[in-house]
This record gives sequence, C-alpha cells and structure tokens, in this order.
Amino acid sequence: MTTVAARTVARTSTIWPMLFGVGVLAGATAAAIAGLSLADALTATGLPDPGPVTNYGLPFFRAAGEIAAVVAVGSFLVAAFLVPPQRSGVLDASGYRALRLGTVASGVWTVCAALLVPLTVSDVTGQSLTSRLDPSAIWSVASLIDVAGAWRWTALFAAIVTVVSIPVLRWSWTPLLLVGAVATLLPLALTGHSSAGGSHDLATNSLFIHLVAGALWAGGLLALLAHAIRGGEHADLAARRFSTVALWCFVAMAMSGIVNAFVRIRLDDLIHSSYGWLVVGKAVALCVLGVLGWQQRRRGVAALQTDPDARRSLIRLALIEAGVFGLTFGIAVALGRTPPPPPVVFNPSVTAVEIGYDLAGPPTLARVLFDWRFDLVLGTAALVFAGLYLAGVWRLRKRGDTWPTGRIIAWLCGCAVLLFTTSSGVGRYMPAMFSMHMAAHMLLSMLVPVLLVLGAPVTLALRALPAAGRDDPPGPREWLLAALHSRVSRVLTNPIVATVIFVSGFYGLYFGGIFDVAASSHAAHVAMNLHFLLTGYLFYWVVIGVDPTPRPIPPIAKLAVVFASLPLHAFFGVVLMGTKSVLAGDFYRSLQLTWHTDLLGDQRLGGAIAWSAGEVPLVLVLLALLIQWRRSDQRVSTRMDRAADRDDDADLAAYNAMLAKLAKLEEP
Repeated sequence: MTTVAARTVARTSTIWPMLFGVGVLAGATAAAIAGLSLADALTATGLPDPGPVTNYGLPFFRAAGEIAAVVAVGSFLVAAFLVPPQRSGVLDASGYRALRLGTVASGVWTVCAALLVPLTVSDVTGQSLTSRLDPSAIWSVASLIDVAGAWRWTALFAAIVTVVSIPVLRWSWTPLLLVGAVATLLPLALTGHSSAGGSHDLATNSLFIHLVAGALWAGGLLALLAHAIRGGEHADLAARRFSTVALWCFVAMAMSGIVNAFVRIRLDDLIHSSYGWLVVGKAVALCVLGVLGWQQRRRGVAALQTDPDARRSLIRLALIEAGVFGLTFGIAVALGRTPPPPPVVFNPSVTAVEIGYDLAGPPTLARVLFDWRFDLVLGTAALVFAGLYLAGVWRLRKRGDTWPTGRIIAWLCGCAVLLFTTSSGVGRYMPAMFSMHMAAHMLLSMLVPVLLVLGAPVTLALRALPAAGRDDPPGPREWLLAALHSRVSRVLTNPIVATVIFVSGFYGLYFGGIFDVAASSHAAHVAMNLHFLLTGYLFYWVVIGVDPTPRPIPPIAKLAVVFASLPLHAFFGVVLMGTKSVLAGDFYRSLQLTWHTDLLGDQRLGGAIAWSAGEVPLVLVLLALLIQWRRSDQRVSTRMDRAADRDDDADLAAYNAMLAKLAKLEEP
C-alpha cells in the first residue's frame, strides 16, 4: 500500500469513532441532566418510576438518535449541493462517500427510533421495560400514546430513506433523499411541550423551523468534517457553500429558539426554574457555536480558499464545534424531559387549548384587517420571497439589465396577499370557522399563485444567478435548470396532470373525509395551506406560462385548460352549498364559541365563497393569456418582416405571381 493510500485509510478510520463519540456525548449529557430532574418529572406526572433502563435509556437513545438523524441530513446535503457530481450526473467519489454515510446514519436513526417506541411506552405508563411490559403488546399499545406513535412513524420514515438510498448512484436522487431525511424529523416537531396548551401554533411552528435549521447546520458540519478528514475533493467549495448555509441556519435557530422559549416561560423563569436554566444553557451553547462559526469563516474557510489542501484549521475548529453540538443536543433532549414552569396563562379557554389562542368575538371588518397573529411558516416565507425577488432585480439592474415593473408589482402583491391571508384576521379565524377557512383556501390556491406566477420568478432566477463556467462545478443556476428538465417536472407540468392535482384537492379534502380528521390539528392546517399554495402555483404556472416549462403549450390550449377547470370549481361550490351535514362539526362545536352556532349556515357561506372565488383569478389569467397571444403575434410578424427584408419579400412576390397565373387561366 502506498503512503498516500495508507494516510487515506487512516483518516477514514477516524471518522466513525469521531461520529460515535459525538453521539455518545449527546446521549450521556441528556441522560445525566434528565437524571438530575427525574424526581421533579415523576412528581409532575404522578407516575411511578419506570426504572433506570427507561429513565436513562430514553434520553440517551433519543439524543444519540438525533445525532444520527442530523448526520444523515448533512451527508445528503453534501452529496446534493456541496460537492459536484461527474458530468454524466453520476456522483463522484466524494459525493458517493457522503451518500453512503447518510445511508448508515439513517439506518442508525431507524434503530434508535424503533427502540424509543417501547421506552416511551414504559415512560408514559410508568411500568418497567424489563419486568412488567409484554414485548408483544408494546407496538399495539403505542398506537394509543401520541409520542410513541410519533416514534413509530419516525422509524418508518427513516427506514424508507435508508432503503431508498442504498441503490442510488446519480445526483438527481440526492435532493429527494435530503428532503426525506428532513421529513423524518417532523414527528418530533409535533410532540412534546410545544404541541399542547396555549400558543401551541407558535410553539409548533417555531420548533419545526428550529429542528430543520439545527439539522442542516449540525449535520452539515459533521458531514463536512468527515469529508475534510478523509481528504475529499472540492473541500474548499464545500466549505464555502456550507458557510453560507450555516449562517442562515444560525439566524433561524436563534430567532425560532427565542419564540419557542418565551411562548412557554416568563423572563424570571430563566433564573428561578431548572427548565429556565436549561434554556439559558442551550442559548449559551448556541452563542458559542455562533462564535466558532465566525472563526471558521475567518480562518478555516479562508485558508481553504487560499490553499485547497490547508484543512488543519477547518478540522480543528470543526471538531470543537462537533463537541459543542453534542452537548447542545443533549441539553435540548433533557429540556424536553424537564417539567416546564407553570404556564404563562392559567386556566386557558377551550378555544385557546384547541387552536392555541383566543378570539375576541365574531369576525368584523376591523378584526379581519387589524387583528393579526403572525404565521411563522408562511408569513416568514412571504417576507423571504419578497426579499429574494428584490435582491434578484437589484442584481440585474446593477449590471445594467432591465426587468419589467409589472412583474415586480405582481410578485410583491402575491407576497402581500400571502402574508395577509395567513397572518391577518383571515388566518386568525381560519381554524375556527369554515367560511374563513374557505376564504383562505381560495386566496391561497386561486389568487396568490396567479400573482406569483405573473412575477416570473424562474426567469428572474435564471437571469440573476451566475452561470458556472465550462470546467467549474454546477451551482444554483444549474440546479434550477436540472429541476426544470427533470422527469418529475415533465410529468407534473403535463396540463392534464396539473389540472387533476389542482381540482382533486378540492373534492378529496372536503368530500373524502380528510377535513373531518384534519380540522383539529394545527400541523394539518399548515399542510393544507402548503398544499393549496403549491398545487395552485403548479396549475397556474402551466396555464399562464410566463416562466418556461418543460411542456410549453400554445395560448389557445392554455385557455382551453382554464375553461375546462371552471365548471369543476363551480360545481364544487354548488355541492358544498347544498350539503346537509356539517364538515368537522364535532370540532367546531368543541370550540364552544357562543357567537358561532349556525355551523351549517357558515358552511353554506363557505360554499358560496368557493363558487364565486374564481372570477378575479379568471380575469387575471385571461388578461395574461391575451397579452401573451398579442406578443406572440407581434413576434411572428416581426420575424416575417425581417425575413422579407432579407429576401426582398420573395414570399409576397411568389404569392402575387400565383394570383396572376390563376387570373390568366380564368380569362376566356
């Protein structure tokens, strides 16, 4: 074996002990802190002691498993976006190694999540795992316990990601694996302190943002560290790209952490409760990580840009960051095991318990316009979308290019309507009233997508993002082009497929029994809003077509698709108005709103809103298609005029000669 090969093997052999050490550090920290607060936890729950296996094993395997989960996320991130594939689209050696690391980490996450099912059952029931619980009954009992059920779903999702990633060799699959690895964290966001009680809407949304940002940051760092230790290629590029990701993740974690903490505790609880001390400890750890990240940008990343082989500084700082991340994850898991202080609001109303907040009274014009509650997911998305769009326009104009003002207005109006729909009184009353839910549904699926599509964001991105050179690795512009020309994009942009997805959501959700189950869940409301927005954008992207699509169709075909879908929308509204049974009636009655008792009348109002809501989008779509049609005719006319100038109007001369010949033949 050569000296270089021996060094490579030696470096690679240190990766697994390093990752194992971070996982053990996180697990040991969580178990130790949870052990210190064990007595308080048992007193708060009133349950018997389930024994040391559960008391220490549950926090240990949860923290160690979360380290495995973020390693999977970070490894797929490296393979997808931090190191380039080969020109053929097949992963190179560095990307393949990162992919395999993600596969193993997903497998470990699967095992840990599966172990947490019986441990959670033991913890919730207060029965010893080793002597009292029947192993054959644990998985059936888990369906009765929300947290245990969440761990079953986590194990299933992680197992699917593990199996699907095994045969992958091409780059095009790695972004999907990254999304799948992040999805395994969703059950965590729906359980624990944040999922119940008052303001659980803000707590759940902030926890989701916190988990995703933390997974990308911690996982990306650990995967980048493994890449640097094994001497992988393009370490300078990977470090530079990850540095940008880490900065935004730090901001997202800090802001979401502040919201999540102060939803649950008061300022003085930070000092006078063990829960508050853990929050302070986690905040200190986050600040330390921020300082280390800043030093990494100044030293490690800067050194790699100067000399791609100068990895020592990056590895040294990354090892310290990895240790701090291990401690942070341990503290976070222990925080979830520690009883929180008394709630900020004692004896919350039924409405506050069910939807997270109280309503001042029946909706009035003033309340709809000014009674706001900011949506951390889609409200933040609206602001970010507006900022990114303006940044792209500024980049174009900075280099002397122009961008139509009408497109800017359309995009910003779309972002404003998205913000208003989800964060104003419409969004506030949406979970409690079917009519408000339907108004939000129509705005998110019919108006917001039309305005966003008219902004032509894909065209702006393709013009604003720099193109990679011939021999340079692909960047965001190339990733966007790959997504546009992918098989998935070609299937989804088929007019029939886009129309079926768009229209079937109306009927399947409300007449398929899904809404009856989903109405009481905050996570389901978030999922519905995302579904409305994404399916609406897909449909109007196809039928308006300002941006390029993999399947361009002529304006007359677009118009036919629009008019074909209109009767389906109108029929949906008419059927809803004539329905005799109340959708999600049990949930709406459980809110005990004295001013909202005519549920069937409110539902018929929602049907009327659905029936009439297509008028404004239809006008906008028709105007856009007419403008496109006129511009298409102008382009054809201009092209014909240029051709005539080049050949001295040969086509017209030939046409006149044909007419003259026909005239001679008709002479007697």
